[in-house]
Amino acid sequence: MPTPASSPDEPDELRDDGPSEPTGGDREEPTVEPREAPLTEPREERARRTVDRDILRLAIPSLGALVAEPLFVLADSAFIARVSTTSLAGLGLASTVLTTVVGLAVFLAYSTTAAVARSFGAGRRREAISRGIDACWLALLVGAAAALVLVVAGEPLLALFGPSPEVLAEATIYLRISALGLPAMLAVQAATGLVRGLQDATLPLVVAVGGAIVNIPLNALLIFGAGLGIAGSAIGTVIAQWGMALVLLAVIVQRARREGIGLGLQPANLVAVGRDAVPMFVRTLSLRVVVIASTVVATGLGDVQLAAHQLTTTVFTVLSLALDSLAIAGQALTGRYLGASDPRTVHA
Repeated sequence: MPTPASSPDEPDELRDDGPSEPTGGDREEPTVEPREAPLTEPREERARRTVDRDILRLAIPSLGALVAEPLFVLADSAFIARVSTTSLAGLGLASTVLTTVVGLAVFLAYSTTAAVARSFGAGRRREAISRGIDACWLALLVGAAAALVLVVAGEPLLALFGPSPEVLAEATIYLRISALGLPAMLAVQAATGLVRGLQDATLPLVVAVGGAIVNIPLNALLIFGAGLGIAGSAIGTVIAQWGMALVLLAVIVQRARREGIGLGLQPANLVAVGRDAVPMFVRTLSLRVVVIASTVVATGLGDVQLAAHQLTTTVFTVLSLALDSLAIAGQALTGRYLGASDPRTVHA
């Protein structure tokens, strides 16, 4: 017998309409288990790690190259100290003048590094090498002019420090001979700036270490074996400096020819290099004024005090160069990434 239909008055809770189809709004979506995000390193963190590796790749060889030069100056000082206190004092006095000239020309390395790195980062390799070659020409010209001045006017310049006649004589010998190596030393600075701008810090390290390996035994042979004293020290150093310059310049010439780049001097680029050098020149001049003032004071105290000042200044220079190696790496990388229009990596 059929079941009677529910009365309209029957309460809803007693009404059995059977299973109802879920409506669109009531339909349950299938449950999806949340998946863990892949363990990928954020882009910023990856960029920072890459930059850190690049800094170490450039800074460690740069530190070795920077320290090599003062180390064989320190070795020279140790050799000359065995000759006499007067000779060591003369070496210290002449070295103050020489390092001031070389220091004032440090823009050849730093400005060249920045300019070359920026062109290299922008993909303009030929332009990068060309700018470095112009800096090398400028280095040779400035070095030749400085050498001429020191050879001609070295003695009266040293006399301004007020040394004893014996110290003045030793300092004059060392200064006049060492001045012949100034074009080479400045060329090494410019060539090093070019190579570092191309993100290669290994070649300057190899050249600097090679120069030290040649310089130290050669100086010992000339100072003690040939009995040349302080003159032997200067001769050995000049030979090592020109050897370093010739090796670096030969590598640059080879790279330029491979890229089809001319080796001629471009005066317009020299003006640009000089303009970029002004801030670095003023900064270095300020620092050298302090060093010169301390040397004047040490000279006035006596020969022994001046000799001690030479040793402590050399040690201090070696230790302070650790910071410069980081500066070189930062400069080379900043120029490269700015040239590549990648400020995000620069800020990393």
